[in-house]
Amino acid sequence: LHLPAGIQIKQQFAQGHLEASAYEKQIKQFVYKIGQRIRDTGKGAGIVDVEIIVRARVPVIKGKFLYAHNPYTVDGSIHFDLCFLNDIAVVNSSLLREYSLVDPRVKLLMLFVKAWARDGEVNSAADNSLSSYTWMNMVIYYLQCIGIVPNLQDPTLMSQCGVVPNPNNPFHCVDGLSTAFVTWDQVWRGGHWESPLSD
Repeated sequence: LHLPAGIQIKQQFAQGHLEASAYEKQIKQFVYKIGQRIRDTGKGAGIVDVEIIVRARVPVIKGKFLYAHNPYTVDGSIHFDLCFLNDIAVVNSSLLREYSLVDPRVKLLMLFVKAWARDGEVNSAADNSLSSYTWMNMVIYYLQCIGIVPNLQDPTLMSQCGVVPNPNNPFHCVDGLSTAFVTWDQVWRGGHWESPLSD
């Protein structure tokens, strides 16, 4: 989640205007303030069990959204994490969303695997198991192997769709990592990929 006040704190630190201890303190205060706001105003919108974790490597707010219509929980809810000032997480989430648009079964399988991993308590890197994001990557890889989704980061597919990776684009390069991908809409509208399973 990117919010201007948080970005300003990050930029002040990067430019040397804040010492590490002041930066850490301001970020913690910032995340705590956002968490309190979500806790105070979210109940009417179905957001409950809000937990503010400022001592993590990347500050995070965890909670549960009651009205997600998740078919893999009894009450239809879904657990969520909001992280701050974590550029790679923003790009990763955007990529997962693009895959979920390819076929309705993708989102359903993602939700099922998330629920299964949570119920089996194997979804927390902090507890020496795989992170939720890692489980989602395995779902995507499996679906690529069986022809349900394309590789949205394939250089050939990106080229066919007119996407040229640009290291100055914050969605194409994060901390020196190539994170460029093509959107499902670009692939679909251009007719650049067809599932080998289609008739």
